[in-house]
Amino acid sequence: MATRKARWRWKRLWNELQKGHQFSLLCGYSMEQFGGEALAPVLVDACAEHSRVVPAESYSALDDYDARLRQVAALQQKAVSLEREVAERKRAEEQLQVALSAERVARDTAEAALRAREEFLSIASHELRTHRSPCSRRKHSSRYDAWSGQASSSQSG
Repeated sequence: MATRKARWRWKRLWNELQKGHQFSLLCGYSMEQFGGEALAPVLVDACAEHSRVVPAESYSALDDYDARLRQVAALQQKAVSLEREVAERKRAEEQLQVALSAERVARDTAEAALRAREEFLSIASHELRTHRSPCSRRKHSSRYDAWSGQASSSQSG
């Protein structure tokens, strides 16, 4: 970043010098240096610093004015297509995030239901085992009458 600032300062100095002295200063930039949306402001600043801007070499190589206009139209169409694609991808990403959030909520709900079921089954199993034991004891004890010391004739279930 510091190198870029130093370059712009150097170019500004040349532009100031050009105001008092007549000479031609031509700067060339590869469009590859300005790739990506984040560098668009840098390109705008670079163009603002120069008195004349000539588009990329492919544009300059076209001899015919109409061919240049067709090239501009084709580039504009590509730009619009890319902007739409970016918007579509953002929408798809937002939908994916919504679906992912819904899946997380559903998974959490299912896991909570499973934990509740497991807890219920554990408690129910424990209760069935602990209540069954006194019933068995009562069944066995009902066959023997503790008062009389004799076996009882009534059998309970």
